[in-house]
Amino acid sequence: FLQVTTRVQCQLVCKAWRFVIRDWGVAQRVDINDPSFRNFTRSFFRGIVAHSYSSLHSLFLNDFRELTKEDFHPAIPHLRKLRSLDISRCVQLDDSTLKLLAEHTNKTLKVLYMKGLGKVTDDGLISICQSCISLEVLEISNIPITDRSGAFIGHNLKKLRALYMRDNFLLTNASIDVITEKCTQLAQLTLWGSTRLRGLSFEQPNLLGSVGCGKLVLLNLWGCHSLLDEVADSLCCMRNLRSLIVSECHRLTDAFLTGISRSVPQLHHLSLRYCKRVTDVGINAIAGSMRNLYSLDLSFCTRITSSSLINLVDLRYRTLFELRLRHCTQLDIAASPSQIHSIRNRGDAGQALLGAVRSHGNENCLSVLDIHNCGGATIEGGFSPDCPFTDGMRGLLFEQKLPGFFSRPARWDASVQHWLV
Repeated sequence: FLQVTTRVQCQLVCKAWRFVIRDWGVAQRVDINDPSFRNFTRSFFRGIVAHSYSSLHSLFLNDFRELTKEDFHPAIPHLRKLRSLDISRCVQLDDSTLKLLAEHTNKTLKVLYMKGLGKVTDDGLISICQSCISLEVLEISNIPITDRSGAFIGHNLKKLRALYMRDNFLLTNASIDVITEKCTQLAQLTLWGSTRLRGLSFEQPNLLGSVGCGKLVLLNLWGCHSLLDEVADSLCCMRNLRSLIVSECHRLTDAFLTGISRSVPQLHHLSLRYCKRVTDVGINAIAGSMRNLYSLDLSFCTRITSSSLINLVDLRYRTLFELRLRHCTQLDIAASPSQIHSIRNRGDAGQALLGAVRSHGNENCLSVLDIHNCGGATIEGGFSPDCPFTDGMRGLLFEQKLPGFFSRPARWDASVQHWLV
């Protein structure tokens, strides 16, 4: 219940107290982001760790760029309880650090974040994969690894529940397929910026109908530029998938959206930002099939029209909470006063959206609408307080919190709350 600095000072009370602190350790958790550590220097780090060998189980050193191997390496053999380690962007660490961790913390280490370690190569990651086979969470973004070490992840780290990989540009299907087929406990998988990835391969169902990859809840494929529409079919066994991000997957078309409407209709969150080949056909497929859709990001999708958006808001009024349409400049949101009572078929996107939200009264769940820089926006990307659209939104209890960003208090009925929880 005492702060770490206070426990350190307790050693000065008497010899008995000093022995107690030495045996039990000063800290179980050392976090560079902890505000109580006002001056987290290299010497402070060496001291606090040296007095916590017997107790330390979590060590968070992200962005501690001054940290050297001489500061950290001597302590590693003594960290016999270490379970969680974050050395992201500790840029002076390299393969030798990972080899020491693999040798001395392999029985306890469960969580390892090492984003942005530019000096790490395949050799360092392979040593971790071969020894720390109990890892459950691994972050290896922005590390220049190849398929050689990528395959070791799949073959050795069978207990992974979360794997985060961003901008590992050298990885291809040769290693990523091994990961998706072998790491069957994954609940979260991020392959952001895997520009050479063309498809996905998951373990197929066995004779009992179960599938090893069925635990996947979140799949982030942002920036996988080479991904093709056929990837939708590979998701058919993802019965627990709730969040799918395919932003900036420029080759995806309506065929992909039609495919996921059949294969993963249970999605809650879908991000299609910058998927500029998507049209009303794909949006209508989503609206008709995804009955639990909670949030949808269509920002920069410049080929959709108000017709499909109105259909979406009409059909999914009980569940759709958040709709993002940033920079959809083709949507004429601002309306003239003469069109305030316009009919949907008249083509004014703003008034049509207002009509769709009004039509279901208090049962409509939509509470976040991002239309920054859509048609009719001001130079700042928002909408004038005096324009009919803004006035209509106020009537529905929406406020323009930021230019073009409208929100109102959440409106969830008991059934929505149940499936969200």
